[in-house]
Amino acid sequence: MAEQKDMSGVLFKNHRRRDGKQDPNAQGSCTIDGRRYWISAWTNTVERGKHEGEKYLSIKFRVADDDVSAHLRPRSQTTTCPARS
Repeated sequence: MAEQKDMSGVLFKNHRRRDGKQDPNAQGSCTIDGRRYWISAWTNTVERGKHEGEKYLSIKFRVADDDVSAHLRPRSQTTTCPARS
């Protein structure tokens, strides 16, 4: 996939969505100020008020960590930088 331009992103239909679960309807990524984020989006319906019955998207952003393995290692195994003299 081509590198995303800053202040842009993409969403794709979530084909792995499980019935009865709170899985997002769409997932993707974006780049904002040079930092990459994962996007999850859910389709909802307004239940009351002036816009009752209208559909809307609820969106969540999470920082995408390029070094996923750092989160999978136990803390005791994380590497540290040697002290400078």
